[in-house]
Amino acid sequence: MTGNATCFADVAGTLVDCGATVRLKIAAARTYYYRTDGSNTLCTGLADAAAAAAPACAFLTIQKAVDVAEGLDFNGFTVTIAHGVESGVKTFTECVAVDTLTGGGSLAFTGNSTDTVWSTTGCDALLLRNTISVVTVGNFRLQSAGAVSGTINVVNNSILGVSTGTIFGASGNADIYIHDSAAEAKILSANYIKDGNSN
Repeated sequence: MTGNATCFADVAGTLVDCGATVRLKIAAARTYYYRTDGSNTLCTGLADAAAAAAPACAFLTIQKAVDVAEGLDFNGFTVTIAHGVESGVKTFTECVAVDTLTGGGSLAFTGNSTDTVWSTTGCDALLLRNTISVVTVGNFRLQSAGAVSGTINVVNNSILGVSTGTIFGASGNADIYIHDSAAEAKILSANYIKDGNSN
């Protein structure tokens, strides 16, 4: 993160001025939450609560949690982006992109099993671009429609792991698409269930 930016303090969730150049090196694994009743502007993402509990509450979107995580030095730890506890089936329609992650460790996306649906039209649900670190996905129902490379698209120096509890529904092309352009992209593991018109 560069330039003057508004950042969240590590513990209390207080808004502070980060100054010119800041990359927080985490000292332990951490989790950022997203919920349909969260907020990208009021919440720190560090608590599984609705925006009414601001600032100790979840983000509204998965991409916001990714953007915050990309600003960290992982310091060898795992950062988890988790769907908070909500009642009933919740659908997220955003096209999420993950770029280079710093400091080793890994990034983990988790849902609440079939109650978390990640469904996109005309774009990859998850695009990994030169992440360097391992990115895992688990406990989602993932599906896509329209002109996409894959529901999950893995590009250049990116490593994907798909864990149990993941269901791929209909796909506009492939469930997982590996695009290797002059650098390595690979699947570490892929344990998932196919359902619907998936490839």
